[in-house]
Amino acid sequence: MGIKVNLQTKLRDLRIALGYKNQTSFAEKLGISQSAIANIESGNRDISKPVLLKIKEVFNIDLMSWEETDTKQLDNIVPIPFYNIGAAAGNGTLLDVTPEQDVMYFDRRFLKQILKTENYSSLHVIYAKGDSMDSGWNQPDDIKDGDLLMIDTSQTKGNNQIFVIIVNNMELRVKRLFKKGEALYISSNNSKYKEEVYYPDNTDFEVKVIGKVVWNGSKENV
Repeated sequence: MGIKVNLQTKLRDLRIALGYKNQTSFAEKLGISQSAIANIESGNRDISKPVLLKIKEVFNIDLMSWEETDTKQLDNIVPIPFYNIGAAAGNGTLLDVTPEQDVMYFDRRFLKQILKTENYSSLHVIYAKGDSMDSGWNQPDDIKDGDLLMIDTSQTKGNNQIFVIIVNNMELRVKRLFKKGEALYISSNNSKYKEEVYYPDNTDFEVKVIGKVVWNGSKENV
């Protein structure tokens, strides 16, 4: 038996606020049919308890406990893609498989006021793998093994800043980059790792800058 608490409108508001512009992708995320979502949102079908429980399981949101003002709070939620792959703070993570994709949710005000960005489509999250960006001294820009990293792919230039790069079209790394003339210096926070130098005409060592690390989800930073 379905539940009638004007949840049809709330379900549509939730879907849109979480970044699912179409019913198909939202239904796939929940593991139910698109037609079920369509029927609920159109008012042709009441929302069932299993669907409510699935929404709570996947998004940690209880539609039954919503007040009308909660939809305004959801306006501040921005979904950011999370790719389950580690950018190696070391010798590089081999890009031999397509990483699983999920989604993480961030407060729009945090992205705008703290990270100074409104270009949300250029953001994604991965994680760090290894210790080359960990100085061992708990410096503010240290990156520890397992830290979540938000990357802004619209930012590919900058000196003495940390970027995610692809080396030789196969290794994903997170490193500090310095530009000196035509040379690109690739360095680590951990002194035991040697600095590398890349020149544009070096066909044996190719570097592509993916984006700048704009947020580190280390427990020291959250």
